[in-house]
Amino acid sequence: MSSGSMRIRLSILMFLQYFVWGSWYVTAGTYLMQGLHFSGREIGLVYGSSAIAALISPFIIGILADKYFGLERILLFLQAISIMILWSLSEIQTFELFYPVILLYMLIFLPASTLVNSICFHHLKDS
Repeated sequence: MSSGSMRIRLSILMFLQYFVWGSWYVTAGTYLMQGLHFSGREIGLVYGSSAIAALISPFIIGILADKYFGLERILLFLQAISIMILWSLSEIQTFELFYPVILLYMLIFLPASTLVNSICFHHLKDS
């Protein structure tokens, strides 16, 4: 495969990975406050779930990626699960259920971002 073709494919991969997050993460506060009537504290906890997941999830996924499975297979699995979780979040109306589900989503989605970066750096000659 030519270098230009690989670069385009990797660019599309990166765009899609971060497009999903950017499409909802910025407007989530407004939706949670006006649509679901969450308090400011609850909205802060929802946004803080990404920090918690960023601390925990790389260790778990790193072990799986290094020892048992290929990066592409893990990425496919994580993306499929995160799609289902994000879809289910659109139906949840209470903070008590929303928070653990968004935390689970972050625990699955954030390592996928790391894996996308690893795949891109692996395939680029001048990373």
